[in-house]
Amino acid sequence: MNYLCGVLALNDFSFEFAGRYLFKNASWHIKPNEKIGLVGLNGTGKSTLLRLISGDWIFESGFAQYGYRRLCARCCVEWQG
Repeated sequence: MNYLCGVLALNDFSFEFAGRYLFKNASWHIKPNEKIGLVGLNGTGKSTLLRLISGDWIFESGFAQYGYRRLCARCCVEWQG
């Protein structure tokens, strides 16, 4: 299965905070030249999502892929592939 999807791909990721899932088995793909906005009510996980994408926090499951750079959940391992 090829998950490469351009600029950013978050695949089947989950993140739990304070005993509650903010994201569960979610996927999000940003393609080249695509414009996006991150909008939501307070406490819905906007900043958390950015921290997960930046690598400050670690996914419970799934992985993030930036072009050819892939970061796995929980293992904190990067590879070129």
